[in-house]
Parts: sequence; structure tokens; C-alpha cells
Amino acid sequence: MRAKVDEDVFRELDRLAEESSDAGPARVTVLIEHVTPATAIPDAGDLPRATGDVLAGIVADLERLGAADVRPHVLATVVSARLTRSQIDRIAGREDIRRVHLSRPHRVIT
Repeated sequence: MRAKVDEDVFRELDRLAEESSDAGPARVTVLIEHVTPATAIPDAGDLPRATGDVLAGIVADLERLGAADVRPHVLATVVSARLTRSQIDRIAGREDIRRVHLSRPHRVIT
């Protein structure tokens, strides 16, 4: 399971835990990548619906785990969510998860 999670996720959780005076577990926003890329999903003319169907099980599990800010990204077969370390470990154990990445803002230069 841990092999599916980028080390940056755990580093950020550790950093937040050190900085926090709150007793609650730290949460980070992650991108949860499905094993099937959007380009491999037969869309039958409706890619967002077809991809949403593929991500539905992950979304349901995240909601059961109490994840915050769950949002499927249907054009990339990715779900973003704010998770604790234990939630990350549980979701990474799913067979249909390829990778869990730390979500970070990116600067685009045009």
C-alpha cells in the first residue's frame, strides 16, 4: 500500500503534525489516481459520465471514510480529497488505485 503513495504525502503530513497545536490528525489534499487512464475508457460519446462511473467506487469509499472535499475529476480518472494518514493508507489499499499524489498548486507560464 505505501508503495502506491508518494513520499511527499507523508512528508507533508509530518510537517503539518509538527506545526499543529491541534490534537486532531493532520489532513492533506491528495490526488488519487485510478489504474485506468481516461484514454482507455470507452466513452460511447459521454466521457464524463463513463469516467464518473469508473470513479464512483472510490468516491463512495472516501465518503464512508469521512474524507473532506471529495471531488472526482472525470477527464483524468482522478479523485481529489483531504485525507488523514489512516484514510490515505486505507484508500491506497484498493486494487483500482494506481497512485496517491500530493496535490500542489502549479504555476503555469505562458
